[in-house]
Amino acid sequence: MQHQHRIVLAGPTTLQAMLNAFRMVIRAVAIEKRSTEVWQLLGTVRTELDSNSVDIVQLQQQLSASLDTLDLVRSRTGTMRRHLQGVDTIGSDNIPDLLGLNPALQQAAE
Repeated sequence: MQHQHRIVLAGPTTLQAMLNAFRMVIRAVAIEKRSTEVWQLLGTVRTELDSNSVDIVQLQQQLSASLDTLDLVRSRTGTMRRHLQGVDTIGSDNIPDLLGLNPALQQAAE
């Protein structure tokens, strides 16, 4: 009759054991479901990390190119500065040389 009507007879001790077993099964199912969600989340995070790694490499290359350009500009600026330092020290006796005038012709003209 128990099998036919799907009834389980239980006393106080048996009922407590059955309820504990049901609780453990429900908890195990919930943990399994949650672990599946966690694995999916970890897969998504891994994909994002891979994508970020590519972007970081690209950014590093761009920064390196920017630093190379900055070094080139700094070098050119130093070269221009050295050339301009000579402008401050030009005396009136150096002007004919800078203009390419022959000093003998300049003296004859005077």
